[in-house]
Amino acid sequence: MKLFIGGLPFGMEVEEVNSLISEYGKIISLEMPKDHYTNETRGFGFFEYEQNSDADKAIKALNGLVFKGRSLKVNVAANKNTRNKSRRRY
Repeated sequence: MKLFIGGLPFGMEVEEVNSLISEYGKIISLEMPKDHYTNETRGFGFFEYEQNSDADKAIKALNGLVFKGRSLKVNVAANKNTRNKSRRRY
């Protein structure tokens, strides 16, 4: 199950996020998009645990947690094909 994590401080390193989320289980993937101009992380990412039960534990523990002055949002990531299509970029 792929999870979304948002509300991370901008520029936070992948290693820092990995240490935060790996407390709840074995991570099999972690993606953190970077800004094209500054090359800093954009404050959100996507990750997967080996076990779905670990993902459930992480959601319960991390969603709403205040981390470095920011409130984290952790939930099941929306499938790219099922996202709201009304948001268009021009």
